[in-house]
Amino acid sequence: MFLVPMGRIVTLQDPPLESPLMRRLLQLVATLAIVATSAVDSAVPSPHGPQPRPLYRLPLSTRPSTHHSWRCSPGARRPGAAPIQLVQGREDTQPQQSTAEGSHAVALADDELYAHLRLSNLQNYQYYADISLGTPPQTFSVLLDTGSSDAWVPAESCSACRFHARFNASASSTFRLLGDPFEGVYGSGDAYGNLASDRLQLGGFVIPSFAFALIRNETGDIPTFVPDGVVGLAFRGMSQTQRTPLLDALVASHPHMDAVFAFHLVKTTGDDDRPSELQSELHLGGFDLSCAGRAPRIAFFPVVPLPGNAELTYWTLPLANVAVLGPKDRRDLLPRRLCDPECFAIVDSGSSLIYAPAQDFADVIAAITRGLSCDVASLVCWNLTLADLPTLSLSFGRGPRNVFELRPEVYADCEDGACAINILNHGDLGDDLFWWVLGDSFLQEFYTVFDIARRRVGVTCDTASDRCRL
Repeated sequence: MFLVPMGRIVTLQDPPLESPLMRRLLQLVATLAIVATSAVDSAVPSPHGPQPRPLYRLPLSTRPSTHHSWRCSPGARRPGAAPIQLVQGREDTQPQQSTAEGSHAVALADDELYAHLRLSNLQNYQYYADISLGTPPQTFSVLLDTGSSDAWVPAESCSACRFHARFNASASSTFRLLGDPFEGVYGSGDAYGNLASDRLQLGGFVIPSFAFALIRNETGDIPTFVPDGVVGLAFRGMSQTQRTPLLDALVASHPHMDAVFAFHLVKTTGDDDRPSELQSELHLGGFDLSCAGRAPRIAFFPVVPLPGNAELTYWTLPLANVAVLGPKDRRDLLPRRLCDPECFAIVDSGSSLIYAPAQDFADVIAAITRGLSCDVASLVCWNLTLADLPTLSLSFGRGPRNVFELRPEVYADCEDGACAINILNHGDLGDDLFWWVLGDSFLQEFYTVFDIARRRVGVTCDTASDRCRL
């Protein structure tokens, strides 16, 4: 087991960031500094099992939808997008194209089955949500993380948590102390506490008794993180507590709910650091193909255990091939086939960027920067534009089709002739980290569906564009 690599750690003391390129440069510096102090510890398995991811996002503001037709926000939808209603996950695993007439539409008369949550976006790599715990409810901002499985918030008795909302157990009539110890070990600090249970509300969903850790001490940089806590959305196999994760608990409390959620993350442009008015969303209980564009199509891929694991932990997909396609002739610039026999990619909403596996990172960066004026150590290039950079191509599954392309603007930020490459080395966090990690920069490009019941991930694409071949 291993820790998914860390993205940028945001604290209450962070200064304003001045430009997209400067944001990425500061992000790279912060990440590398953390790596230098945490790589060895993160590579060592904990005796308590897999560790959750560190926190580095700002809160998702959540509000249940009041609409009776659940569709992607007009402000976030591409011009000309077909008016497709929410569709549930299907049993077949072939790529699917949906139309307004042919989609598997779902009526939203029963508000207990679906939630349409608005997400606030800050700087394109920070999204966070409010949940409530207890009776009467107490509100906390949390990272919704597909790279971990446990949930925790600070306890009122936590003196180190003074910058965070703290849970007052004595004020809740439905609180129950379970007592089991919890230890969250992170690259930038630790969180210690005990397990408890209480009423949880997320949007319009209520779980009468949800197990979470009540943190009584935070160390390192965690006391100055912006979000109060974390709620994991991965599988039970990586949980330290071995308690029921959020999505399983939701389905247990709402048996007719489809165990599906999806992230629609909108990427904004410009230097404004204020939260964007464009609508990013978390969909619970189904998914909405209209978020994928004018000619939406979805391909489902089975979630598989990582090598050496007997059960599912992360949202891990097999990769048939990775290519770096030249900007002019689209010739593969890599010197060898990377996925021989195969690679694995973890889809992680708790990471801001993309990470390449240790054994492939040098070849990938060499191919991206070939013929350009670049400092490979800092991942910064000069005297170029986005048009001079190649395209990163990912083929999911175990066949030649299902290709999704990440254009330069997805993995690089350019300004005034300088470009920062936002693909980092997974191996910097430990010797046994050999997987691709697809963070928010991937989720911003492709509306992605997570299907718990059917153990699969659906990646969508607008087939009217040149970003995919399905």
